[in-house]
Amino acid sequence: MDAIPIDIKKQVREFIQQKIKEEKNKAVIYAPYKLSQEEIEELKRKFPVLKNRKIEVKIDREILAGFLIRIGSYVLDFTVNDRLKSFKNLIYENS
Repeated sequence: MDAIPIDIKKQVREFIQQKIKEEKNKAVIYAPYKLSQEEIEELKRKFPVLKNRKIEVKIDREILAGFLIRIGSYVLDFTVNDRLKSFKNLIYENS
């Protein structure tokens, strides 16, 4: 079997590095409906971490209300689901 040419290895390495860089500059917002551009701009004003990132909005029908922001492995959860879960845990802890 022939070895992979060095120039192809270099191209693959550069491609992977570019994809990693793109992912670092990306934020995904999960919401129960399609957000308008106005709503996205409002979120960028309220959350400076979103300001210079490429924003992708995904619809998640499991979210009752609110939104969730994912940047890499970081998650900011502002969903009603999360609040209800916290409330449920609080009730069980105090019973």
